[in-house]
Amino acid sequence: MSFLLKSGVPASSVEVRLLPEEADERTADDGAPTIAPAPTTVVRGARVLLIEDDPHVAQAMIGALARHRYHVIHEASGSGGLRTAYAQRPDLVLLDLGLPDMDGYDTLTRLRAVSDVPVIVVTARSDVRSRLHGLNLGADDYVVKP
Repeated sequence: MSFLLKSGVPASSVEVRLLPEEADERTADDGAPTIAPAPTTVVRGARVLLIEDDPHVAQAMIGALARHRYHVIHEASGSGGLRTAYAQRPDLVLLDLGLPDMDGYDTLTRLRAVSDVPVIVVTARSDVRSRLHGLNLGADDYVVKP
């Protein structure tokens, strides 16, 4: 938790939760174990955090994702993206590597230190070394922009 606070996340945004049990096991009248049904939830579009500094690219990606009913949160810097990732807990992060305040690799490393959210690197860096470096740092996939 101290890492989050040192990274600029307000203490009021940090929430500590117990992990849910994988299944709530109960015993039926005949002694056989039963599993309680999962609670009913309202399914909404997945929350995608887009960390992209180019406003034209960001608008195109936001439009495409919104058409598919994703809820997109956009940040134009690595530090802003980290703060939003910690506070909003998105379902997916789309990460550009060429950011104005910190390298995308550094952003990925800091994010991986506290979260296992799926991260897809979306960048113009197409060389094999860059791809391998991103994947080795914990990216789940690596997409080269056209």
